[in-house]
Amino acid sequence: MLKILIVDDNLIFAKDLAKGVQKYNCEVVGIAASAEKAIELFESKEPNLVFIDLELEGEKDGIYVAEHINKTCRVPFIFLTDNFGSSNKYFKKATNTLPANYLPKGTFLPNQLWHFVEAAMSNYSKAGGLLINEDEPSAFIRNQFFVKSKGVWEKLTAEDITHITVNKPYCEIHTTKSLKKYLVRKPLDFTVLQFNSVKLIRIHQSHAVNINFICKYDYTKSKIILTTKNELEVGRTYKKSLPSQVLFLD
Repeated sequence: MLKILIVDDNLIFAKDLAKGVQKYNCEVVGIAASAEKAIELFESKEPNLVFIDLELEGEKDGIYVAEHINKTCRVPFIFLTDNFGSSNKYFKKATNTLPANYLPKGTFLPNQLWHFVEAAMSNYSKAGGLLINEDEPSAFIRNQFFVKSKGVWEKLTAEDITHITVNKPYCEIHTTKSLKKYLVRKPLDFTVLQFNSVKLIRIHQSHAVNINFICKYDYTKSKIILTTKNELEVGRTYKKSLPSQVLFLD
């Protein structure tokens, strides 16, 4: 389920937008009318997607909120605007913040709303988020990745990952959810770095494991056995460094 924050000083529009996204199994974690309130909710509620009106009440505008998001966390945002083009005073600054999408207020139909969300998720992924290849576009956000299944975005957290293996040109992310695996078009080192909330360690040129799922380490056979009963080979180079990453007691 996507967690959405709405930043708009037009409360009527914000509530209508909230009702619109809730129809698509999204959770609206808050509505903010000012930049200060938006940042407060962003930090406390940790949304996965933010709708931001360019013009807000107070001294700080939507650009300020977008810049804060870019500095602190990789989360896609959609700019809300009544009139947006090269003549708009916000045009250059807004474009420089690299929004995932724009939503023209008052000119879209309610049944078109989800298309803007899907496009934002896809744009965000292509621009640097993690693109997961399971028939539909998906995205990596805040140690979570989202997979679209039957029209609904399914959330999987970093803690669900048991191990990651290379299957060129992809990496396979193996999870505890029905022991499913997902393909990503990224190198292993890059993929491991994205999930920094769990201890993923490299044990081979082609493997990384979540230490929480290590069940046994067979030193003589150079194999790690996971609680899921998967057996993974430990590379010669990584065998030397393994004791410094995992505590072994004689």
